[in-house]
Amino acid sequence: MEATNQGRDDEVHLIWLDRQISTRRLPTRDRVGVQMVIDTIRGEHHDERAEIDTKIRDKYHKIAAKLRARLTRATTAPRLDDSGRSRGFGVATVDLLESETRDLRSLLEQVVTIDQLEPSHRARLIVKRVRYVLEPLRKPVPACRRAIKRLKALQDLLGDLHDMETLESRLKAMVRQAAGRWTEQLVVTNGSGMPKPDDCYALAAIVNRVRREQQRTLDRLHRQWQGDAAEPFYRMFDELAGQLDPSRPCETPAPPAEEIADEPAAQEPVEIG
Repeated sequence: MEATNQGRDDEVHLIWLDRQISTRRLPTRDRVGVQMVIDTIRGEHHDERAEIDTKIRDKYHKIAAKLRARLTRATTAPRLDDSGRSRGFGVATVDLLESETRDLRSLLEQVVTIDQLEPSHRARLIVKRVRYVLEPLRKPVPACRRAIKRLKALQDLLGDLHDMETLESRLKAMVRQAAGRWTEQLVVTNGSGMPKPDDCYALAAIVNRVRREQQRTLDRLHRQWQGDAAEPFYRMFDELAGQLDPSRPCETPAPPAEEIADEPAAQEPVEIG
């Protein structure tokens, strides 16, 4: 899993770096730094792809057998209500949505600076889980399309934060390595000729560029997904809960429906399960 995650990070980092180097006004020092990083990642990426291919071939059949066994039998007893009846799918889904969105709101409010992004990673996992729950309901409950669209936008934004954080971490490691090489050169030359730490400066310039990109992304998160700006998003789930479980009272008034292509402006309650 770590190898596949690294491979995905490599691809994303290269896309961002290629976009930077195509900028005409990129300072010379920054351009040198970007090219250094691109060359390093591409060299590492080739070796990692071969490792990933080998691991997939070795583990696929074993994992596939376990999944088949687990997916062909139920391992959890159905939860019953007070009357002894199994709860409907819609009711169970609403309970999950309420719990997850409550945690999501709390985590997003904790994302304050680019140096403390751990809550954003946990929030991104919640967004993915909620999307997985809602995706099969697109057709029976068309209002889910609107929720999925908003969740995808949030997931993309949180993903951008994660991508820049992993790139920053990688760049800082490269700066430390470059500083180590410069120190060794300085010792070997005994101060004669005084080698310049040009690689360190070039890489540090890219670190600063990445951090500025992180801050711009975080500013968007603050503007769009925190405080009052996020209220329509959470009210949307109250409205959705009323359609999934018509017996449940809606705690807050729903906002005006957004216009989304191929989706009716309003939906009648749909009982599922």
